[in-house]
Amino acid sequence: MTPKNISVDINSEVTINCKTINLKNSQNYRIFWYKNNEAIPFFNNKNKITIKDVKKTDQGSYFCVVEDIQKSISKSDNTLLTI
Repeated sequence: MTPKNISVDINSEVTINCKTINLKNSQNYRIFWYKNNEAIPFFNNKNKITIKDVKKTDQGSYFCVVEDIQKSISKSDNTLLTI
């Protein structure tokens, strides 16, 4: 897995997409988001994160984990957001 790097300016907008092999049918999975290995539940069950007013504190490594109905789990590549 190769991390994706995104560089943005403060006060700009950025979108990070959840891309995993299990992301096929929106009825049959749950999505969990993490920043720097800490859960960020506000974005759970969304296939992308949009930060509309980027702050320095938004900088970090983001990834999602997808769990399907059979409890099969896949993790996305990390996306490194730099300000």
